Amino acid sequence: ATGNVEMYQTTVRDQECLEIVEVSLRINKENNERIFSI
Repeated sequence: ATGNVEMYQTTVRDQECLEIVEVSLRINKENNERIFSI
């Protein structure tokens, strides 16, 4: 049973990392568009 808990925690951690990456990419994209629009 503990294996399932560890798998779940890993999945949650991966999901949080993915969301952080997506936000970072979005911020980079907005910054790039701002730079090019000047």
